[in-house]
Amino acid sequence: MNRVREDYGSSDSESDLETFPELPDAILDKYHLTPSINMNRVTGFNSFVYLELRLSKSQRMNLTRMLAHFQAQCGNSDIDVLKRIKFEPLHMSPLGSPEPLHVSLSRGLEFRDSIQRDQFQRCLSARLGSSCLNPIDIEFEPKFQILDSRLKDRVFLTLPVLSSQRSHWFKSVCQVLWESLREVWPSCKDEEIDEMVCSPESMHMSIAQAYGTTASELAVWIQLLEPLRPLPTWNITHLKLDKNRESMKIPLVT
Repeated sequence: MNRVREDYGSSDSESDLETFPELPDAILDKYHLTPSINMNRVTGFNSFVYLELRLSKSQRMNLTRMLAHFQAQCGNSDIDVLKRIKFEPLHMSPLGSPEPLHVSLSRGLEFRDSIQRDQFQRCLSARLGSSCLNPIDIEFEPKFQILDSRLKDRVFLTLPVLSSQRSHWFKSVCQVLWESLREVWPSCKDEEIDEMVCSPESMHMSIAQAYGTTASELAVWIQLLEPLRPLPTWNITHLKLDKNRESMKIPLVT
C-alpha cells in the first residue's frame, strides 16, 4: 500500500498544493486568440483595438464576490425576470481558468490585406507616441449597466467607465484612433469611420453574460442594484491590437 501511495498521491495531501508560476505576458499575448476549428469560416485580415485587464488574484476574488452578491440580489427580488436570470462571469472560463477583461475602443476592423492592417498599426503607434496622452488609472462608476449582445438573446452585465474619464481621456484616445483609421481609409466617408470607433460616452467593461433575455427587459431593474465594493481599477500604459492570433501592445508614450 505504501508503494501505491507513493505512485498515486492523495488529493488531500499537502504535497499536492503546488503553486505554479504565472505564464509571462509575452506568451499570453502571443497566443491571445484560440485557433478556429471551423473549416468553413471565412478568414480575412481583421483587427480590434481595446484596453485589456488581467486581474490579479485579489481582483478576481473581489469580482467573484461582487457577482455573487449581485446574483443573490436578483434571486431575492420580487421581479420574475430577475429571479430567473443567471449570469456567467467573464473573468473565469467554464473550467475555472482566469480570463482577461477589456474595454473596447473599436469595432471589429476588416482590412483588405495584411499591408493595410500593418499600415494602420504603424499609424496608430505613431499618433499615440506624438499625442499628449499619458498613462491613466481606469476607474468605473458604482453602478451596473445592461447591454445587448450582437448575438440574439444574450446580454452583458457591464460597469461604465468613470464619466470624467470618458469625457476627457477616452475622447482623446478615440480621436487618435479615428485619425489613424482615416489615414488608412482615405476614401471612406466620415460617417463610415465613425462606425468603426466606439463612442467615448459608451465606454464600459463587460463582467458577466446571460442568455434568454434582452437589455430592455432588465435595464430598469438592474440600475437599482449597486455593485459590491471595491470596484476594479487598473493602470493603462498601452493599447492592445489583435493581429492574427497575437495581441500587440501599442504604448501610449514612446
